[in-house]
Amino acid sequence: MTISIVSIVFLQLASTAHKGKFTRADTVLHAIHGKAPRLARAIQAFFHLCAATLLAIIAVASWPSLVESWQTGEYLGAIGDFQAWVWPMRAVICFGAACAALTFLLLAIDDICRAFWIRKS
Repeated sequence: MTISIVSIVFLQLASTAHKGKFTRADTVLHAIHGKAPRLARAIQAFFHLCAATLLAIIAVASWPSLVESWQTGEYLGAIGDFQAWVWPMRAVICFGAACAALTFLLLAIDDICRAFWIRKS
Protein backbone atom coordinates (compact mmCIF):
# COMPACT_ATOMS: atom_id res chain seq x y z
CA MET A 1 0.00 0.00 0.00
CA THR A 2 1.51 3.24 -1.13
CA ILE A 3 0.07 5.36 1.66
CA SER A 4 1.83 3.18 4.24
CA ILE A 5 5.20 4.17 2.75
CA VAL A 6 4.28 7.82 3.13
CA SER A 7 3.25 7.11 6.74
CA ILE A 8 6.62 5.51 7.46
CA VAL A 9 8.41 8.58 6.11
CA PHE A 10 6.37 10.93 8.29
CA LEU A 11 6.97 8.70 11.34
CA GLN A 12 10.72 9.17 11.06
CA LEU A 13 10.83 12.88 10.10
CA ALA A 14 11.14 14.27 13.63
CA SER A 15 13.83 11.79 14.64
CA THR A 16 15.82 12.44 11.49
CA ALA A 17 15.61 16.19 12.05
CA HIS A 18 16.60 15.87 15.71
CA LYS A 19 19.68 13.82 14.85
CA GLY A 20 20.68 16.21 12.03
CA LYS A 21 20.62 13.43 9.45
CA PHE A 22 18.60 15.15 6.72
CA THR A 23 20.29 15.01 3.35
CA ARG A 24 21.27 18.51 2.30
CA ALA A 25 23.98 20.38 0.48
CA ASP A 26 25.68 22.38 3.22
CA THR A 27 29.08 23.03 1.68
CA VAL A 28 28.51 26.80 1.67
CA LEU A 29 27.19 26.68 5.24
CA HIS A 30 30.35 24.86 6.39
CA ALA A 31 32.52 27.44 4.64
CA ILE A 32 30.65 30.27 6.34
CA HIS A 33 30.82 28.48 9.68
CA GLY A 34 34.61 28.43 9.49
CA LYS A 35 34.83 32.22 9.12
CA ALA A 36 31.63 33.46 10.79
CA PRO A 37 30.05 30.80 13.02
CA ARG A 38 27.33 33.11 14.32
CA LEU A 39 26.23 33.98 10.79
CA ALA A 40 26.18 30.28 9.90
CA ARG A 41 23.97 29.59 12.94
CA ALA A 42 21.64 32.42 11.94
CA ILE A 43 21.34 31.03 8.40
CA GLN A 44 20.72 27.56 9.78
CA ALA A 45 18.03 28.98 12.09
CA PHE A 46 16.34 30.51 9.04
CA PHE A 47 16.40 27.14 7.26
CA HIS A 48 14.99 25.43 10.34
CA LEU A 49 12.22 28.03 10.61
CA CYS A 50 11.34 27.50 6.94
CA ALA A 51 11.16 23.73 7.47
CA ALA A 52 9.02 24.19 10.61
CA THR A 53 6.65 26.45 8.68
CA LEU A 54 6.30 24.04 5.76
CA LEU A 55 5.70 21.05 8.01
CA ALA A 56 3.16 22.98 10.08
CA ILE A 57 1.34 23.84 6.85
CA ILE A 58 1.36 20.14 5.90
CA ALA A 59 0.00 19.17 9.33
CA VAL A 60 -2.79 21.76 9.19
CA ALA A 61 -3.64 20.94 5.57
CA SER A 62 -3.81 17.19 6.27
CA TRP A 63 -6.21 17.60 9.21
CA PRO A 64 -9.43 17.95 7.13
CA SER A 65 -8.60 14.79 5.17
CA LEU A 66 -8.04 12.93 8.43
CA VAL A 67 -11.39 14.07 9.84
CA GLU A 68 -13.20 13.24 6.61
CA SER A 69 -11.72 9.74 6.36
CA TRP A 70 -12.63 9.13 10.03
CA GLN A 71 -16.21 10.30 9.54
CA THR A 72 -16.84 8.44 6.28
CA GLY A 73 -15.04 5.23 7.22
CA GLU A 74 -12.88 5.42 4.10
CA TYR A 75 -10.83 2.34 3.38
CA LEU A 76 -8.39 0.96 0.83
CA GLY A 77 -8.61 -2.45 -0.75
CA ALA A 78 -11.26 -4.69 -2.21
CA ILE A 79 -14.31 -5.91 -0.32
CA GLY A 80 -13.82 -9.53 0.66
CA ASP A 81 -10.11 -9.52 -0.18
CA PHE A 82 -8.24 -6.96 1.93
CA GLN A 83 -9.45 -3.76 3.50
CA ALA A 84 -7.65 -1.20 5.64
CA TRP A 85 -8.94 2.03 7.09
CA VAL A 86 -7.29 5.15 5.73
CA TRP A 87 -7.66 7.34 8.84
CA PRO A 88 -4.81 5.75 10.88
CA MET A 89 -2.34 6.44 8.09
CA ARG A 90 -3.61 9.99 7.68
CA ALA A 91 -3.32 10.45 11.45
CA VAL A 92 0.31 9.33 11.29
CA ILE A 93 0.98 11.86 8.51
CA CYS A 94 -0.66 14.68 10.47
CA PHE A 95 1.03 13.74 13.76
CA GLY A 96 4.42 13.15 12.12
CA ALA A 97 4.33 16.50 10.34
CA ALA A 98 3.35 18.28 13.58
CA CYS A 99 6.15 16.57 15.54
CA ALA A 100 8.69 17.38 12.84
CA ALA A 101 7.52 21.01 12.77
CA LEU A 102 7.98 21.23 16.53
CA THR A 103 11.42 19.64 16.24
CA PHE A 104 12.51 22.12 13.58
CA LEU A 105 11.15 24.99 15.67
CA LEU A 106 13.19 23.83 18.67
CA LEU A 107 16.27 23.49 16.47
CA ALA A 108 15.74 27.04 15.20
CA ILE A 109 15.45 28.34 18.77
CA ASP A 110 18.68 26.54 19.66
CA ASP A 111 20.43 28.02 16.62
CA ILE A 112 19.20 31.53 17.46
CA CYS A 113 20.39 31.19 21.05
CA ARG A 114 23.79 29.95 19.92
CA ALA A 115 24.08 32.67 17.29
CA PHE A 116 23.13 35.67 19.38
CA TRP A 117 23.30 34.95 23.12
CA ILE A 118 25.86 32.28 23.83
CA ARG A 119 29.48 33.38 23.84
CA LYS A 120 32.09 31.63 21.78
CA SER A 121 34.02 29.06 23.75
